[in-house]
Amino acid sequence: IMLNKKLNKISMVTIKSVGIIGEAVGGWSAEIPMAWNEQTNVFTVDVENLVPGPYKFRLNDDWDYAIGENLGVNDGDNLSNAAEGKYRITLDMSRHPYKVKFINRSYPDQVYLPGSHNEWSWTTILAGNGEGVYEGFANIGGEWGFKVTPSPDWDHEQWGLESEGGTSDNGEITYNITNGGGNIRQGTDVTYGRVIVDLAAQTVKFFPITSVEVVGSFTDWGTNEEYLMTYDAAANVWKLEGALIPAGGQWKFRMNSAWAVNVGGSLTDLVQDGGNITGIEAGIYTVELSLATTPYHATLTKTGDVDAPKWGDRLVVAGDYSGHSWSGTGDPKLRGDHSGKFHGPLTMYNMTYGFKFVHDGNWTGMNGGEALNWTLAVGGGDNMTLPNGTYWFDVDMEAGTATAFAITKVGLIGGFNGWSSDLEMAFEEATLTYSGTFTAPDDQLEFKVRFNGNWDYSLGDDPAELNCLGAGNVKLPKGGTYKVVLDMAHASPSLTFTEQ
Repeated sequence: IMLNKKLNKISMVTIKSVGIIGEAVGGWSAEIPMAWNEQTNVFTVDVENLVPGPYKFRLNDDWDYAIGENLGVNDGDNLSNAAEGKYRITLDMSRHPYKVKFINRSYPDQVYLPGSHNEWSWTTILAGNGEGVYEGFANIGGEWGFKVTPSPDWDHEQWGLESEGGTSDNGEITYNITNGGGNIRQGTDVTYGRVIVDLAAQTVKFFPITSVEVVGSFTDWGTNEEYLMTYDAAANVWKLEGALIPAGGQWKFRMNSAWAVNVGGSLTDLVQDGGNITGIEAGIYTVELSLATTPYHATLTKTGDVDAPKWGDRLVVAGDYSGHSWSGTGDPKLRGDHSGKFHGPLTMYNMTYGFKFVHDGNWTGMNGGEALNWTLAVGGGDNMTLPNGTYWFDVDMEAGTATAFAITKVGLIGGFNGWSSDLEMAFEEATLTYSGTFTAPDDQLEFKVRFNGNWDYSLGDDPAELNCLGAGNVKLPKGGTYKVVLDMAHASPSLTFTEQ
């Protein structure tokens, strides 16, 4: 929109494209198109070989609508650039004068956080991922705040606040930064928390941390004071002594007794929202967790033994349903945590005589109750029966009870649909399987199976044998369109996915 006050005239032009042209970006013969970012309301382009020199922006590939040094349409001579290397250039035309920003994409391997917390030294260091993102947990801030530098000196870039204050989202504060900006202040006190510096987005994010804990199947996935960790400031690690980890235990590290910040996966490369840590021999351990910078990692030192658990981590559901033949070892299994409690889904069709539970060779049936809510006779009892359907089971062998409910909706939910709602899977009675098809972008490969739209009843982790106990996400090998088939009838729940 352009206003000519002399002629009392307003003219409007539909912007179909925005580009950048000039010696700084390869010459004056052809412009480089810029992409519109709906979230930030700016036009963006990545230039792999920016050189010092003049340049301009153009609208609709037309010199009549060029943006010059005064940052307005047909306003001023060429703009001038002094930077060199890999840069992202952004153009914000939401208000006049327009705003141009150059973001260095030739990222250093690490960044430093000098500030009041370390007497403005370069002892606080965050490692990068090669794409301009640096992450770690540290004590930062203080009376005069801190800055971000690419090297341990003041002779290079000094990223600081672009404008005062930050925005908060679920406890995490985001600051916009720029080279030459002011000190970043999150308060007057030195505070421990997770710091994420994103040089590509020009932001610093800070999440205050007040506690770190081990949480898992042996804590009922809730806070247990015996598993709260202690911060060792001298060694910059979190420690827990005398941690009892039972056989088959599944667990993670969690911050602030909530799931907003948690790490799991491999002990040598712990990541946010990673899978459960498994495969640890039963015992008493000293646990040390290093969060100073990525890769986050933990070490376990065994200091004692524990007695073998009474209950295992699998409960066979043996019967004549869905083509099975009363195998006490080969029929589908429910998952357990060695407490005697077992859970999971089963598709059960065409049973004649019913089913029983089998643990360690001992067959258990019912001695009372009714369908979907039984009392058990461990080591004996009658067969249980159910009409055709898919059911979720919760069995407590220690208490001698078993319940089930009908699964009426099987859904897929993940990055491909923004984790917002279930893509309902279709049941095929001929194969007793559920299937669904979706397209996953390269950066949204993770998903889960969810029942009746309830996160308390979901499957994840290894697609060959899905887990229902605090499971991590299933991950596709690459982006694409996949047909996903879920089998809960012929063996323990499993997924297969075929690229279309």
